[in-house]
Amino acid sequence: WCNGTTGFPFIDAGMRQLQTEGKMPHLLRQACAGFLVRDLRVDWRWGAEWFESQLLDYTPDANWGNWGYRILPIKQLQPLSSLHLTSLEILSWPVVHDPHLTYILKWIPELNKVPQKFIHKPWEMEMKYQQAINTIIGKDYPKPIVIHEEARASALKAFQSLKKN
Repeated sequence: WCNGTTGFPFIDAGMRQLQTEGKMPHLLRQACAGFLVRDLRVDWRWGAEWFESQLLDYTPDANWGNWGYRILPIKQLQPLSSLHLTSLEILSWPVVHDPHLTYILKWIPELNKVPQKFIHKPWEMEMKYQQAINTIIGKDYPKPIVIHEEARASALKAFQSLKKN
């Protein structure tokens, strides 16, 4: 996650920009944070500390406040009537917010030969196509470190048990 090698191009692009420039767009901050907490099930405080150590525009209120309020489903931070788990869709957001793939390909140049329809999910490309473009997923670009749909479902299930309590 820190080095932008999760196998999810949108997340990796954001994390590589953070590591290189000390900044990233707000949308990517939310997506990368949500991925860390929900998909990877890593303690949110670790992610907040990592952002703190990397962001040039770091302020405690913006960083810790965003991690606490937008990422965590904590009853003390949100009214019970609005308690929900925001869906940070790491696979659909880039289609809307980076339709020409400018951002992803800037930060993930190893995918520049991948056909546009596979950029967001390069692991779905058949091996014969990977070989033809000399971009092997798992070698030239990492395979996904989790199955997003399963990780998201698991996080939603865990959150539902919190709501009941």
